[in-house]
Amino acid sequence: MADSKRKRKRLWLGVRIVMWSCIVLLFVGGVLHGRREAERQKAAAFEERVAAELDSIRLAGYPTTLEELDKWIAHPKGPNAADVYLKAFDKCSNFWNEDSSDKMV
Repeated sequence: MADSKRKRKRLWLGVRIVMWSCIVLLFVGGVLHGRREAERQKAAAFEERVAAELDSIRLAGYPTTLEELDKWIAHPKGPNAADVYLKAFDKCSNFWNEDSSDKMV
């Protein structure tokens, strides 16, 4: 009789451990899900604010992308420092891209 009581006690202990584990996991899952939803809502609100700000910038006639900026900026006529740098970087790039190990120090 005492042996069956011990078995029942042990079984009940196992059931309680599983039950409380499930309760804790459900609680933690709910909290994490709530935080994820809050972050998603914050991100959506931020995207809306950014889109509204970009629209107001566009309406003012200013560029909002790099392509628009490139078209918007007037490039000076004739040679300038940027041309010199571009040619220098191009030569360096060609120099290091060639397959010659004797150029490496």
